Amino acid sequence: MARTVVVTREAGYNDELRSLIPATWQVAEVPLTATTYVPHDEVASAVTSLSDPCATLVVTSVRAGDYLDVVRPALADPVEVATVGETCRAMLEARGFEVTHQSGVSAADLAPRITRGPVLMLGARDLQPSLPQSLRDKGLEVAHIVCYATTPVTLSAHDKSVVAAADVLVIAAPSAWRVVASVVRPTTLVVVPGVTTRDAVAVSHENVAIAWGSDLTTLLSA
Repeated sequence: MARTVVVTREAGYNDELRSLIPATWQVAEVPLTATTYVPHDEVASAVTSLSDPCATLVVTSVRAGDYLDVVRPALADPVEVATVGETCRAMLEARGFEVTHQSGVSAADLAPRITRGPVLMLGARDLQPSLPQSLRDKGLEVAHIVCYATTPVTLSAHDKSVVAAADVLVIAAPSAWRVVASVVRPTTLVVVPGVTTRDAVAVSHENVAIAWGSDLTTLLSA
């Protein structure tokens, strides 16, 4: 019987993960979160409150793409651009931004590469704190502009059964883990992108591994 890996990002955002999974695995999709977007005029208002042009722009999700034109007036020329993953990089380049710093897995890995402030972080309401805190510890000013929020979904009985049957469960963020923690079998391997999500999972589940990008392919091929 084919082993099953369940991917859990929002519907429409799992294609990159699917491409990393070997063909010997059966793939199921159970989105655990949904996105609510902030009106553009609210984001524009937040931009006008910034006092100095931002020398670095950090965008780690394609969900922020439609707001890039809104924040352009707040950016220095030239501006350094930091991102995570090839999908987000491609989105930024398609919109005319040259990516100068890229991490393959975790936003926290960008911290040593960002040296110019102020830094504008454009993204989710519930931003993971490790990167902005690291930048502030370096003495850089950080502005966080919220353009979307992710909220948990209510799982159907069918979705719960799919998650419970998974051999491998891919969890991208602590908020997603909180949706399914109570239905995951102890033997299921939970795969996460970095230490923040690993630590959140490890509180209640011992079988967890960090493996993203090509590392995910290697893990599932082993």
